[in-house]
Amino acid sequence: SGLDADKLDNLQGSYYDHRGYTIDNNYLGGYYVSGGTEKPNDNIFGAGKFKVAMLRGGSNNLGFGGTWNDVFWLSTYNGGDVKKSVALVSSKSDNTSLWIAKQDYDSSSWGTGYLFWNSGNDGSGSGLDADLLDGAQGGSYLRSDTSDTFNAGNSGSFEVQGIFKVSNPAQTSQTLNISNASTGNQTYIQNGSGGTILFGAPAFNTTNIDVQGTAKAEVFTGRFNSNYYTDHADTGDSIRVAGDVVAYYSSDKRYKENIKPIESPIEKVKSIRGVTFQWNEKSHKETGKKDVGVIAQEVEEVLPEIVQTRDNGYKAVDYQKLTAVLIEAVKEQQKQIDELKSIINGST
Repeated sequence: SGLDADKLDNLQGSYYDHRGYTIDNNYLGGYYVSGGTEKPNDNIFGAGKFKVAMLRGGSNNLGFGGTWNDVFWLSTYNGGDVKKSVALVSSKSDNTSLWIAKQDYDSSSWGTGYLFWNSGNDGSGSGLDADLLDGAQGGSYLRSDTSDTFNAGNSGSFEVQGIFKVSNPAQTSQTLNISNASTGNQTYIQNGSGGTILFGAPAFNTTNIDVQGTAKAEVFTGRFNSNYYTDHADTGDSIRVAGDVVAYYSSDKRYKENIKPIESPIEKVKSIRGVTFQWNEKSHKETGKKDVGVIAQEVEEVLPEIVQTRDNGYKAVDYQKLTAVLIEAVKEQQKQIDELKSIINGST
């Protein structure tokens, strides 16, 4: 009709904050004033309003968002008891970023903006901090912490089926550090199927294992020749090497008390047999191998000091200490020879 009223419900038109209906079906026009720096407590927003505006993001206003953002402000109540309102923020710089922020309608800041995650902005580098990964907490996974140290969490178990490789092409040497910080605890590398655990490159025989502390194993075996080994298995302790073993046994007089000559050395030697024999399967040595030696039980009867009964019940002889007995036996025998020579020479 073209009727242009002076008032609507007895109020001037300037009282209403609105945009007219246009051919673009735009009921609410966009606001852009003061450089896009309005806050929730500005006149454009505030209590009991639904507003649309273009605002600046980041440190220029919102504290989050894109450089420029479409902001939808919704506040359905203007009472002082419930002030919390909501802003929906859409970045005008990309196709995926959308935030929601909740703040009191009379606040002078927009508060924290929470990003909606979607298939367009997740993935590597997104900053998404999920509570679960495939239904498990982060502590359940092997991960790299700030010191770049793998940490298996509190489970105490790290299982690899296949190949676990420590490699850094930029470094000339690689280090795998396996440790247990708790005193008295033990760290294991084991092969449940009874196979072989290799350290170093299989193609080379120059790999070293540096142990700072104590290394324990039942059997250490030469890689290229199993005839050479260190054996601490249940059947007894053995060391067999291809080269020379050079060792010195402490024998300083200052270490010793109650020093006495060995009594009746010849009688002791006569009580011990020197024998040839073959090792059997109980010995954990080369079964059937011919050898020479003494019998521990016979030595024990006359020289118990040089015989040891091991934890497994089998006996061992400290062969080098037999030398002392032989020295005294030779001296006593030489004394007897000298006495016989004196008698013979006297009779002539």
